[in-house]
Amino acid sequence: MKKTTLLFLLSAMALPAAVQAGECYVKTSYESGSPYRGAKVSGIISYGGGVTRTVYTNSDGEAVLEWNSNDSLNHLFINGSDYGPCKNGGSVRAVLKP
Repeated sequence: MKKTTLLFLLSAMALPAAVQAGECYVKTSYESGSPYRGAKVSGIISYGGGVTRTVYTNSDGEAVLEWNSNDSLNHLFINGSDYGPCKNGGSVRAVLKP
């Protein structure tokens, strides 16, 4: 292997990979308007078909789904129900029943 090729490979390995991340903000509440705590939130990522890790809404009824691609979500699930798509960087508000 030539020295220049080896040097290029070593320098390319030393650079951190550019990771683009996706994100969807979720806000849940009861019909009364009070926050829905502990809602189970997950999603299916567009194009790659992967899934996000499951997160739960906090005491303010909020959660942020994050994934390691720049794609959007085809399906956003809250407590097992499909709330449709969520664009990368977008948000979804859901009113849930007890």
